[in-house]
Amino acid sequence: MAPFVEGESTPPEVARLGAVADDWWAARLPGVVRHGTLVVAPARDRAELDRFAARTIGHARIGPDQIAELEPALAGRFASALYYADEAHLDPRQALQALVDGLCHRGVSIRCAGADGAFGPDRAGAVAFGPDLHAGHGKLAFWRVWI
Repeated sequence: MAPFVEGESTPPEVARLGAVADDWWAARLPGVVRHGTLVVAPARDRAELDRFAARTIGHARIGPDQIAELEPALAGRFASALYYADEAHLDPRQALQALVDGLCHRGVSIRCAGADGAFGPDRAGAVAFGPDLHAGHGKLAFWRVWI
């Protein structure tokens, strides 16, 4: 949940509503981590980092010592960064499963369709991806839900 970072290229409502999303999720899902978001750029892209800072709120510009403290693996690699301390993170698979479980608990039947269009019931609320569809970084699955 990075509403301030996402605010760089989204309408203001995203940051406004997203700023309270971490509390909403934390009340419903264990494992919400509140360690902030760190935005870095190599020296050659300093102007891009400055542009990003100008288009967002909720950050502090930090130097190499603070970067190393937050992310030891980045020690010595960046002269400055933007730190959005009020942002949080969660496992999207856990969040999706919590939503599915909540709907199933309320009597909603969820069926998933594979790429071939075939439907099948889920297994006790578990979201089942077919062999031709898998979760991965940067991928998004669109679902049709019939209630």
